[in-house]
Amino acid sequence: MCGNDDIASQVIQILAENQLAGQVIVVGQDGDLAACQRIVEGTQYMTAFKSIEDLARQAAEYAVKMAEEGKISSDVTDTMNDGSYDIPAKVLEPVAVTRDNIDEVIIDGGFHRRDEVYLNIDYDTE
Repeated sequence: MCGNDDIASQVIQILAENQLAGQVIVVGQDGDLAACQRIVEGTQYMTAFKSIEDLARQAAEYAVKMAEEGKISSDVTDTMNDGSYDIPAKVLEPVAVTRDNIDEVIIDGGFHRRDEVYLNIDYDTE
C-alpha cells in the first residue's frame, strides 16, 4: 500500500527492473491516469479513489457553514492528528478501483476517458 499513485509507480518500476511487475500486489491512491493505465495493464492492483467533485463540494459546504455559523459544523465528528493537535475532519469514504470496476467508477464517472485509460492495450477486447 503506497501513500499515492506516484509512489506506486516508483515501486512498480523497481519491480519491473527485477521482472516482478504484475506479480506483487501494489496499491496506490488518487486515481491518477497513469495508475489507471497500470491497473488495466495488470501491473498495479488498485487505486483508492476519492471523487474530486465530492471532496470539493463537501469542503465548500463546510466553508460556508463555518462562515455563517462561526464554528465547525456539528456533523464533523472525525479528527486527524497533525502530530500536535486533533484537527476536526470529515473523512469521505474512498472507492477501491480495480480492473473489475474501473470502467464504472473512473470512466463512466467522467474522471478519465476510456481511450486514455486503455491507451496501451486493446480495450475493445477487454
